[in-house]
Formats: sequence, structure tokens, C-alpha cells
Amino acid sequence: MKNLKPEEYRVLCLSTAHYRVEDDTELAILAKDSDMIFARMYGFFIKLYSDMEFNEYAKLSNAVKAVIYWAFHNGYRMIEFDCDADKEEGLFPVFNW
Repeated sequence: MKNLKPEEYRVLCLSTAHYRVEDDTELAILAKDSDMIFARMYGFFIKLYSDMEFNEYAKLSNAVKAVIYWAFHNGYRMIEFDCDADKEEGLFPVFNW
């Protein structure tokens, strides 16, 4: 029998403090009509894909767009924003809201 290896991908987990309160509202709106953004009680999952168009995130702040861009270009295929996750203060801005 052939040795099968399931597909896997990397997930970047960050605090919701890396986006603005306005982004929380916009992500909730986007999640309603997207199969790539998922709302959860404590944040969001954003699935990144190889042929993604960044213009679909036009209404998000530059802070979130920078995280998406950075994650995508560093080999991550999903971002988990979670209110209990660590803050990466040296890498991304932190907002207190």
C-alpha cells in the first residue's frame, strides 16, 4: 500500500489586538458572505489561498492587510485571530480596544 501523507498547512495565530475595533466589525460582515473568513466567539479565521486577490480585503485597515500580506508571503495559509493569543509587538502594531 502506498504511503499517504495528508495535506497540511501552517497557521499563524495572533491576538485580536493586532487589528482595530473597526476591523472586528468588517471581518464579521465579510464572514457572512465568505467561505474564506470564519467568525468565532473569540476572533476570526482567515484562510489564505495561492491565487488570492488582496482587493477583497479593501475595507480592512492597513494593519490587517499587512498581517495578511506578511502571512501569505511567509508560507502561512491561515491566520487565526484570537483574543487570548500572544501579541507579536515587534512584528505587528498592537491596538488597545
